[in-house]
Amino acid sequence: SAHGIRIAVALGGGDPRRRYDRWPELLVQIQQQLPEAIPLKFVLIGSGAAMQEDLDGFSTEFLAAHCEIHQDLPNLRELRDVMCSATHFIGCDSGLMHLAEALDKPGVALFGHIRPEWRLLPNSRLTALFSNRSVDAIPVMTIANALIPELIH
Repeated sequence: SAHGIRIAVALGGGDPRRRYDRWPELLVQIQQQLPEAIPLKFVLIGSGAAMQEDLDGFSTEFLAAHCEIHQDLPNLRELRDVMCSATHFIGCDSGLMHLAEALDKPGVALFGHIRPEWRLLPNSRLTALFSNRSVDAIPVMTIANALIPELIH
């Protein structure tokens, strides 16, 4: 895209099995693995206390340098517009994941307990990563390594 890579990241979430707790570690890893010449912005999307809890895990410096925050968007139209501005998606099995899929975004979808084939269309551009425990059991490097080739192809 003209703006470089813009990864929509679905933060927060209520179901503990579908809530990822290592976003700061993961996003730093992705940012470090990507060649510096490629402009990268994380588009953080979510709502409520769960998103705030995730945001609190990031350093102020990282958020200022690498992120655009969209918290508590007022309606689906604005959510769609923000998602349309993204080139890629990363997040847990959620409404945002389904929106990313509907908009044909490439990226990574994290699944805990619920089988990805029950939730993603067969021709989805999202790479599914599954843990039969919770999404937190999926290692940071596994997620980063699934996403990076999508970003630099």
